Amino acid sequence: MKKEGKLIPENFSSRVEELSRVIGVPSVTHPKGFRVIEGLLEEESGQARMLTNKLMFQIIINPWAEEVYPAVHVLGINPETLSLDDEESHFLVDFYDSTNRKNNVEGRYFINFHPLPLADKKTINLVEFWENDIFPALRKILKRSRSLNHPKTRGAHNLHYPNCMKFFSESFDEYAKNKNWTLFGEEDSELERKRITAEADTKIQERNTILEKLRMEIGKLSGDEEIIEFKKEILKYKNKLGEELYLLLNQEIEKRAVDLTNDRINFEEHVSKGTPDSGSRRKKTRRVREF
Repeated sequence: MKKEGKLIPENFSSRVEELSRVIGVPSVTHPKGFRVIEGLLEEESGQARMLTNKLMFQIIINPWAEEVYPAVHVLGINPETLSLDDEESHFLVDFYDSTNRKNNVEGRYFINFHPLPLADKKTINLVEFWENDIFPALRKILKRSRSLNHPKTRGAHNLHYPNCMKFFSESFDEYAKNKNWTLFGEEDSELERKRITAEADTKIQERNTILEKLRMEIGKLSGDEEIIEFKKEILKYKNKLGEELYLLLNQEIEKRAVDLTNDRINFEEHVSKGTPDSGSRRKKTRRVREF
């Protein structure tokens, strides 16, 4: 079975960068192509303006699934302090892969939004998702939990909490394999789009050349036998022309057949009747005058 090429959309980077500007945190590109925005949300105490709590979050965006909501994780949470029993919340907070001890040590949770907003749109509006759902959820989690000590330096992939990305990328690689996809990176996606466009342009030009040639031939058809043979001839061009143009050509052939029939009928009627004055003219003799 031929593999399906999965391209990164042309506007993917601009959508991610727009989200980064709104949040105020630059995105990080994972070697596999995922984009990660890792930020820190801080809570201040009253008058002294001392920082009392910090919540680190990651927004993981899949470039090959613009119709799928990004994964949103919160990190460095002390599990004993997390309290979210509010029935009004439209999200759940769960351990991310709780069988993985590393993620437990990270205090990593994922936010499971329900129901997901904007589900009818093909391309997720990342900024709206942040403003309407992610940020309000982060603020609520920040107030109802206490954080562990966050790493002060960045690790692999320029992230403070990189452990999840290996699992994330490997899981999607397996998913793509099962779907029989070939995943194109951003540069390769652009090259592939150009190749597809050039190939399409070549096919259009070839199709138009064939169409022009066949139309010229239709104009030269002069009898029923030629029309029958020509209909058989254009069958071999059906795939290149496409169903719509093939049917249009057949209509033009039928019109040519009708025109030829009408021309023949008019000619025969003209011959059978003769010229209008041919039978009624009298021969005039010149009178001879005597001088």
